[in-house]
Amino acid sequence: MSFFSIGLSFLSSGLPTALQAVWKRQKKAIVQISKFAIFCDTTKHDIQNALLSSVSDFEDAVIVSSAKREDMDFIITRNKKDFANSVVKAITPIEFLESS
Repeated sequence: MSFFSIGLSFLSSGLPTALQAVWKRQKKAIVQISKFAIFCDTTKHDIQNALLSSVSDFEDAVIVSSAKREDMDFIITRNKKDFANSVVKAITPIEFLESS
């Protein structure tokens, strides 16, 4: 199974104490996800393709371009509307969990 999730943001180590607990939970979740998921990188060509994309938001277009290059099965997002013009199917986290 391969997918591109836009909900993962990797935070720096200089976090306030309150956020360090959140980051520890996020790291545990990322480790668990990495056992069955493929993480996708972004290349110069993804950026160039995103600039030519019909996806209106540049960051979303980069995600679509990267996911397409890596032949991802889907993009997991909380806002499927952002990916209405995507060539890679977008699903919500709930849809992902229900399909597993």
